[in-house]
Amino acid sequence: MARPNYGPQAKQRTQRLLEDLLNYANHDWDAEIRSPIRTHWQSDRQLVVRTKLRFLVELTAQDPYADKLTPEQIREALRRLQDFMGVLEDNRPATQGSEDWHFTLKLWHRRQDLSANLQKFDHEWEQRRSLKSKQVAPSQSTRQDWADAPEITVFYGREHELATLEQWAIADKSHLMTILGMGGVGKTALAIKLAEQIQHHFEVVVWRSLRHAPAIDALLTDLIRSLASPDIPLAATFEGQLLQLLNALRDCRCLLILDNLESVLGVDDRAGELLRCVAEGRHQSCGVVTSREKPQGRLGRSLALSGLNTAAGAMLLQDFGLATTPTTPTLVARYAGNPLALQIAAPTILELFKGSTERFLDYGAVVFGDISDLLDQQFQRLSPIEKQVMTALAVHREAVTLNALQPDLLPAVSHAMLLTTIDSLYRRSLIEQATDGGDDLGFTQQSVVMEYVTQRLVNQVVDELMNLNVEQMNHQFLLDAQAKDYIQATQNRLVLQPIAELLIQQLGNREKVRQGLNQYLAQLKSKEQTSGYAAGNLLNLLWSMGVDLSELDFSHLAIWKVYLQGMQLHRVNFRQADLSKSVFTQISGDILSVVFNPEGNGLATGIDRTIVIWQIANSQQCFSLQGHTAWVTALGYSPDGQWLASGSHDHSVRLWNMQTQECHKILQGHTSWVQAIAYNSTGDLLASGGNDKEIRIWRSQTGECVQILRGHNSRIFSLAFQPQSSMLFSSSSDRMVKTFGIQNRDSAYTHLRLR
Repeated sequence: MARPNYGPQAKQRTQRLLEDLLNYANHDWDAEIRSPIRTHWQSDRQLVVRTKLRFLVELTAQDPYADKLTPEQIREALRRLQDFMGVLEDNRPATQGSEDWHFTLKLWHRRQDLSANLQKFDHEWEQRRSLKSKQVAPSQSTRQDWADAPEITVFYGREHELATLEQWAIADKSHLMTILGMGGVGKTALAIKLAEQIQHHFEVVVWRSLRHAPAIDALLTDLIRSLASPDIPLAATFEGQLLQLLNALRDCRCLLILDNLESVLGVDDRAGELLRCVAEGRHQSCGVVTSREKPQGRLGRSLALSGLNTAAGAMLLQDFGLATTPTTPTLVARYAGNPLALQIAAPTILELFKGSTERFLDYGAVVFGDISDLLDQQFQRLSPIEKQVMTALAVHREAVTLNALQPDLLPAVSHAMLLTTIDSLYRRSLIEQATDGGDDLGFTQQSVVMEYVTQRLVNQVVDELMNLNVEQMNHQFLLDAQAKDYIQATQNRLVLQPIAELLIQQLGNREKVRQGLNQYLAQLKSKEQTSGYAAGNLLNLLWSMGVDLSELDFSHLAIWKVYLQGMQLHRVNFRQADLSKSVFTQISGDILSVVFNPEGNGLATGIDRTIVIWQIANSQQCFSLQGHTAWVTALGYSPDGQWLASGSHDHSVRLWNMQTQECHKILQGHTSWVQAIAYNSTGDLLASGGNDKEIRIWRSQTGECVQILRGHNSRIFSLAFQPQSSMLFSSSSDRMVKTFGIQNRDSAYTHLRLR
């Protein structure tokens, strides 16, 4: 059962409703209610009321307090008067209906003594609340981990939203709440204010920003270590780690806030599993999520956040130096009360229109329809160096210090000029300040600004490529080879890929795009572009599109900020090229075998004598397995993913424990190369075959060879068990596919003959 709310806001709402009812019943109410509330004094201390919930809402709308109470808040106040204060007697024959109310109020003092009754209410509430302290007592030692949560200095309005979220989190014990809304509407600020307001109800508060789309594995690991213990041994599987997170949410009352969820939605399906764990698991904690996109499925409660009301919007503008005028409500309405839009508009009104909101609204060129229009107008007024810095910050994707930013700017900018530029952008609310965890200050952009600048860069680069212009491509890198892996992945997804998609839309197909980019490369060669980012951007773009790079000539060009690891650079000419700030590829052998794990999120590859395990989400190498003395030519995962079998030209089969990363057994018996590996559907049998024309069946747990199947006349290339059966299919260079009944130790029949 949801825990009732006895906090200060619930008290304020209940006392307000009591005051309104007494004023109305005493005929001390100046305003008229369109629909009557029937009241009758049975005595000087006993009032009978018959009404509907909506009439009480109308009543509170006309009292001297800000805003009106919602039906839910009034219903809560009536219940607190009944079950907490004990002064309301419900006279309804059945209480299932929530619209019609018939009740009796029993006062402490005479009806005329309003002040005395309200003071007694206040005293009695606090007295009774002390009796409830065991149910709602806040923790006096809340452990807090705010990570990179921004400091909120401008916050107005949102009383109703805060009250609703507090009700869900504290009284209703909601496991997951999602704050939805467009960029700049104030989701992050609301989540922070909510957390600050209710944090004393929790033992642990953890804030995490998902703005840079962290890998779900890394996020889950971080949450486990933050909520449970930094020393806890992590489970080997994703499901096991979800269970560890759930246990942490059970063990103590945690408030977990995940900001900018939209960054990971659609990138990794396991993000939904993580949310489902929080929303549907049995625990005593609360998760708060902010997002521009609503997650799929019904996961907890959602609050759609709209803009500020007129009063709150006016106060925000006053904070930026704009006086409230008769046109202020029009300005707030024009931007739908979006706090970020108002913050960006304010400096424009002050600087260009001398603080006149009316002149600003009358001037058609600066009447913006949405934030994109607003940002476009604001961006056009920036100086070239300001635009350059804005673009660089957008591509960096995360906070960057001045010392790290300055060397990347082209044309070069002095330190003094950069400081002046940063100060100007900061005052315009186009950038915000952050720390790198130390003393150095870094700067970044709010998400909505970053997306606008990124899209502007994409469109400009496409135009320049179509017109064989090198200006923007040369002044700004599109992918930073030296950045963290998740930043590179974001740059590729939000910059390089959209450029490729727009080029395909305009030119018709991928082949025409390749021809156009070759022309652009020829243009760079003709201009002898020996400095700048243009050639490096072109190489990164070609590789991200999957274009064959062989025979391309990048000689004598500047190849800056290129991630060369993994690129196929066969016969690419880099003679006398400047490869500054680029990351070179690692030298490795041939990839001779490859297999996905059962979950599809990992990959095993045989590279010469080494087995390398990769994580698909971020293309990172997890670990390597070594032991074979010749090429690894066959790989196979057990159905549960706990074991990996490998076959090699050293005539052996090895079983690897994926948790310990150690070789469990070496299976010997083949007299030549092992070319094929296969587990059956239950994982208890393993088949191997190769150049000795034999198929050996092994018990996977003991390594015992239980059968040897013969029938092929040449080397065996592949093996596959039929799902949920004992039939084994094999193919060989004799152009035959055979099936074997494992129990009979014989070839059942020739299934297929290839011609």
